[in-house]
Amino acid sequence: MPRRTVLLVSAAVATAALISACGADESGAERAPTSSSTVSNPQFSESETAFLAQLKKDKVTVAFASDEEAVALGHKVCSDISKGTGVVDEAMSLKMSQDDAISIVGGATIFLCPPSAGGTPTMPSLAIPGLPG
Repeated sequence: MPRRTVLLVSAAVATAALISACGADESGAERAPTSSSTVSNPQFSESETAFLAQLKKDKVTVAFASDEEAVALGHKVCSDISKGTGVVDEAMSLKMSQDDAISIVGGATIFLCPPSAGGTPTMPSLAIPGLPG
């Protein structure tokens, strides 16, 4: 794989992760997805629902047979990453457009993968005297 392609995919995955992780307002409270991007299905966890909403927001063009299939792919991405596959290699291994692969790998690492498997770590809440929240 050409070095330039690897750099472009690395930059795109990192950018997607950073942009998607910026879901808090100035007070630090997490913003809820808008109703147009919320996937409502009680069989999915909150993180799986957020992953599906992110794919919809990113306008992923892959025609999954079901939301379950999309979530299963997200969990497979996490499993592969936890076994040592790099995010760029994982994105490149998916048989789809580069944009869709970046959205899926980025969304999985943010919403589905535990921090020990390359996921986005959650920041602890700190109570600072004199500041709201």
